[in-house]
Amino acid sequence: MKERGNTKLRRLDALVGVPLLLALRLLKRRRALPHPIRSVGLLRTSCIGDTVLLTSVVADLRSALPQAKLRFFAGDTNIETARLFMGESEVRRIRVTSPIAAARTIRAERLDVLVDFGPWPRVDALISALSGSRCTIGFETPRQFRHFCYDIALQHSREVHELLNYRALVAALGVSSTHEPKIVIDGDPQLISSSPYVVFHMWPGGYLSRLREWPEDRWRSLAEQALAEGFVIVLTGTKGDQARNEALIRKAPAGTVIRNVAGELNLTDTARVLARSAAVVSVNTGIMHLAAAAGIPTVGLSGPTSVTRWGAVGRNVCNVAPDAAGCGFLNLGFEYRRHRTDCMAHISVASVWEALQQVIRGAAAVKQRD
Repeated sequence: MKERGNTKLRRLDALVGVPLLLALRLLKRRRALPHPIRSVGLLRTSCIGDTVLLTSVVADLRSALPQAKLRFFAGDTNIETARLFMGESEVRRIRVTSPIAAARTIRAERLDVLVDFGPWPRVDALISALSGSRCTIGFETPRQFRHFCYDIALQHSREVHELLNYRALVAALGVSSTHEPKIVIDGDPQLISSSPYVVFHMWPGGYLSRLREWPEDRWRSLAEQALAEGFVIVLTGTKGDQARNEALIRKAPAGTVIRNVAGELNLTDTARVLARSAAVVSVNTGIMHLAAAAGIPTVGLSGPTSVTRWGAVGRNVCNVAPDAAGCGFLNLGFEYRRHRTDCMAHISVASVWEALQQVIRGAAAVKQRD
């Protein structure tokens, strides 16, 4: 059963997790931050984009605590992302569907500090409480009732970018956080086309993902403009996106060059495809954050997703939001009730094409200066 976007698991997380955390709080006393800090664990069990943002605080920790052992605890959906910047030896796989086993995996590391970067899952807080770490740090998120067992609980804010929330957690360790998200894509790049190409990533994941999709006819119009400028189009995605990509290709004018690599590549090889591109246009999802952190010219499309909270962060990015009131309401990712459902339809092709030209020109200017 898929964990991300699973409504049943989210309800179970609240119904079981909150009472368990309250009960554990009665048995647990708060502890001070240990000194010196020789080992730090980072807990983030899902979400590619969130994991990419954590590259910034990992760099901060390595700079401030060069002698400390770092361990990243990831789930099935984000472990490959964590390995892109942490390295194989520093990443441990855990499964939130087996919290006791997950806690045992963390206990084996004998950590001084465990930092939980999850803003709402109670199961992550439960794993932290059972981790055996000398000190635990996590979010007190309004109305999520997950903070009871942390030794240090910091207020999670919906008014700032999630990166700033993450920086607040490591600041509790006395670490000044200044690095921007950055991923270095190693290895031989994937040769998809000898001609310049633009990557389209059209399909988001997670809860009610269809409401974060840009209409297909807009993608076709954008593709026609890019093709007219001499670009090849490359479509990425998961194996489940292959057929939908093919549907767009079938509707394209005869003779156009559009490549569909959805489901053919793992995340590492997908990153190498992104690295060779002239630019990436993506809905607000993990690939958008990955491209931005890798320094690739990136256009992010955010409809119900708040740009303030979750926009792409990088030196050559452009976040495009709808020209409509009442959009950009998503904070933790599931607040759709009583909000409008047509936000993505209010992003025009003209605004995305202008943004795409802007980031491509920006990349050309940098190359000329270098």
